[in-house]
Amino acid sequence: MAYAVVQRGASKGVWNINSCEGSSFSISAQVAVSMGFFEDQEIDYDQYTVLKRASELQSARTKALDLLAIRDHSRYGLSTKLLLRGFSKDIVDEVLASLTEKGLLSDRRFAESFVRMRQNRNPEGPSVLESRLMQNGVDRQIATEVLSEWFSDEDNVEKALSKAARKIIRSTDDKQKIIMKLRRKGFSKTQISEILNQTEA
Repeated sequence: MAYAVVQRGASKGVWNINSCEGSSFSISAQVAVSMGFFEDQEIDYDQYTVLKRASELQSARTKALDLLAIRDHSRYGLSTKLLLRGFSKDIVDEVLASLTEKGLLSDRRFAESFVRMRQNRNPEGPSVLESRLMQNGVDRQIATEVLSEWFSDEDNVEKALSKAARKIIRSTDDKQKIIMKLRRKGFSKTQISEILNQTEA
């Protein structure tokens, strides 16, 4: 006896898989056909399970691509969002592995984008940025390499320090407070001294 039936859905290119127990799900007709299934086919429980997993993979991949279209994510960050949306860990792991293999998901690219964004909005020093990257699941080695590259450009460092200092100076003219706040942002004493000398000049 058949456990479920493959039937045409209300939307074009979508098939519904309806089980004898009343449960159902949708899947792309193209995906189902590529797996050897056809419309109005009666399937057993094992085939139903195979199609259901394919449907879940398709849904998770679509959601992952939607999130990546908005901005780059770390593997950890994207995994967390997909798990919160109800996808199982094995489905999420398989989707992320596929996206990584295709170059659509990259912790290095996320780290580079994250550093550019932070330095443009709220400049910080390498130690603070490294901590933020690791909180987002980026491997320490990747974080170190990306930060080393960014901070090796003297113009980058000067612009970041200058912007951070200007923001702080607008709220206080106490030099010790300015130094303390810049130190908390992860800038070195030497860097702070140089930028304050330029500011005072």
